[in-house]
Amino acid sequence: MHYFLRPQCAVQSQDWVYQQVPKRMSAQLFVTPTRPEFAWGVCFQEGWHWRTIYFLLVAVLVFGSLVFSAVWIYTRGDIQGAFTVSSYLVAVGCLFVGGIGVRSQ
Repeated sequence: MHYFLRPQCAVQSQDWVYQQVPKRMSAQLFVTPTRPEFAWGVCFQEGWHWRTIYFLLVAVLVFGSLVFSAVWIYTRGDIQGAFTVSSYLVAVGCLFVGGIGVRSQ
């Protein structure tokens, strides 16, 4: 996408990007106005991958807070304090991810 938006950065002898794009090899592509034609194309997608961010939120924050709570309970014997701190960690993580989502728009 960088070379698409800033073509002046690409060097004329640089053809590795072109080699990675699938090409139609069988015949010339003819398009008719009555029906769509099957062909290769390139689709640029930018932005945050929210499924990955959500998975990281669940995996790191929730699992990490449960492990933290178990260690706190084992070492100090305080169940209420352990889950107070771990719920605070999950809440701050959710606010952080929400802030990223608002800022990216």
